[in-house]
Amino acid sequence: MSAFWKEDWERARKNLLGWWNLEGPAISVMAPKDEPWADLPAPERELPFCQQGGPKAPAASEGSARTFPVPDDVLVMWTDPEIRFRAAEYQMAHTFYGGEAFPYYDPHVGPGNLAAFIGSEPSFSKTDAWYTPTMPSLDGPPPLRFDENNVWFRTQMALIEHGVRHADGRFLVSFPDLFENVDVLAALRGTSELLLDMALNPDAVRRRVAEINDVFFEVADRIYDRVRDEHGGNCVTCFDIWGPGRTAKVQVDIGAMFSAEMFGAMVLPALAEQCARLDYVMFHLDGSQCFQHLDHILSIENLKAVEWTPDPGQPGGGDPKWYDLYRRIKKAGKAVQAIWLKPEEVDPLFEAVGPEGMFLYMRVETETEARRFLDHCEKWYR
Repeated sequence: MSAFWKEDWERARKNLLGWWNLEGPAISVMAPKDEPWADLPAPERELPFCQQGGPKAPAASEGSARTFPVPDDVLVMWTDPEIRFRAAEYQMAHTFYGGEAFPYYDPHVGPGNLAAFIGSEPSFSKTDAWYTPTMPSLDGPPPLRFDENNVWFRTQMALIEHGVRHADGRFLVSFPDLFENVDVLAALRGTSELLLDMALNPDAVRRRVAEINDVFFEVADRIYDRVRDEHGGNCVTCFDIWGPGRTAKVQVDIGAMFSAEMFGAMVLPALAEQCARLDYVMFHLDGSQCFQHLDHILSIENLKAVEWTPDPGQPGGGDPKWYDLYRRIKKAGKAVQAIWLKPEEVDPLFEAVGPEGMFLYMRVETETEARRFLDHCEKWYR
């Protein structure tokens, strides 16, 4: 790891493990780097979906005159391994990774692309990917099965393989944001149709969710075998988490639209199975409409952490409004990730809920500001 584009990766790994175990904090701070890790050509046009979670890198017109070509074809932008890798590499080269932040190549082919591996046809824009429902009925099609020759799975693996071959110890290659459970079924069936199915045909929903779980594990095993690092761990595309074992983010975003009773009957068993077969799992809690499911979520024994994404228009993750939520999650024995904090919110938050098991995620404007802030935060690691 001598070439790794981070100064203190060994310490960061130790702190991340402490966070998973509720023994200490993790603070992830990214900023534009004063001097890039490497002098690389810039993409001649921006790939907005390829921002790697970090700050925006200098555009070609603002920095080096050296560029590499990017055809004005959305599908090529998303799926060409060389273009995707070089664009990500350029951004990482211009990013300072402070605290528990770390560099990784994100090879995702749209959020939730497990649906594409089992029948949905994706459509791409310059900022996002969407999936066309293909199931006219939960009872009609044959069982959902994984096909290793599926064109979108092969596309995903080509992006991963290219990243693994060319990372050269400078950064990790992440586990992509596949989605799982009923969120994948909603992509295959259609959201409104699935909500009706949950009320009128719950046995079929449970059967299909179980099939999706089987597909997830087949896909996850193959991807993990390629992206795991020398410590037997992996990082995850979403929320910049790493664990020293099979590590994943799970979610049920559609849960905002149905009851806690339905969650317990049709979602919880498959979600608990998924957590049991992985080592380090964080749940993405998306919006206050999902609070009704929190008791179910916190009851999952092998779920280790909960990330909180506030609703649009609500205060960010450092606001005192969320302190009781963080206390509730920690009281259940789970770690917390709070996102998009401001540096001035960190001390009050830690004083109110304690630094143990708190992962704070933020960006600042300069590397100098990031280093000064991290020096200030040293007191919370003791």
